[in-house]
Amino acid sequence: YGGGRWVVVGERGSIATSTDGLAWTNVSVNNTNTLTDVAFNGTSDTETLLHLLIREGVSALTRVVGMFAFAFWDPATCTLLLGRDRFGKQPLYWTERDGALAFASEVRTLLATDVAPRVLDPEGLGLWLERGSCREPTTLVRGVRSLAPGHVMTVRADGDAVRTHPRPYWSLQLVPPAPDWRDRL
Repeated sequence: YGGGRWVVVGERGSIATSTDGLAWTNVSVNNTNTLTDVAFNGTSDTETLLHLLIREGVSALTRVVGMFAFAFWDPATCTLLLGRDRFGKQPLYWTERDGALAFASEVRTLLATDVAPRVLDPEGLGLWLERGSCREPTTLVRGVRSLAPGHVMTVRADGDAVRTHPRPYWSLQLVPPAPDWRDRL
């Protein structure tokens, strides 16, 4: 992790945690003079991600390159932002029950909590038996979901309930070939 820490606390008490992976953004972002006024405490990708999210919000993720999953807490808005890399190289699973939310990079970690039930998901089991894997966001455990690649999920407490809102921050843009592509061969 670039010689840095996995958990970084920024100004206003905001926290970014790289749950798994590497974001090779330090050099490219710092060379674009985007964060020249930031006093970095180390060289970690987690710290760079924290400052990008504070400064630019979710739109900063379109410039983050790598394989990662992260959590970002904003105490000013009492909002948790979970995110996953563009191609889903690093997993991010989540579950919620009775107003509690748990997230992790492995399902077995969630099973160690009181939030995730130890109950098979019939749809997930059927997919596993048919194809050898589950199609996201389904998992083998009922109520445990995978955040899709290239997505973020905003989480807010609303009384005794947890409100989740997954949405894409990136999608693959297919560019049609030039009309004369065959002539170039």
